[in-house]
Amino acid sequence: MEASAGDVTVRGTRSVVSLPGGELEMVLGVEAGVDDALTRGVPSEILAAQERVAMRRSTRVDPDARAGDDVVAIGDDGSALVLRPL
Repeated sequence: MEASAGDVTVRGTRSVVSLPGGELEMVLGVEAGVDDALTRGVPSEILAAQERVAMRRSTRVDPDARAGDDVVAIGDDGSALVLRPL
């Protein structure tokens, strides 16, 4: 599953939870560039992709990207969580 919010694309596992008043979609995975590097399996590429994610996070005023009602939390290692009301 791939989810995009703002300038972040996350690949991972999707779950939908029913809550009072609606549903919440959750995608737990990794940032797409880190996922590509992991797929290639070259350690130097994986570290470079994780460094790009960490640098992008360090240049933001708020490290958690917001895109409308979507919330994206991303770690320095490329791990990511997208929350989206449905």
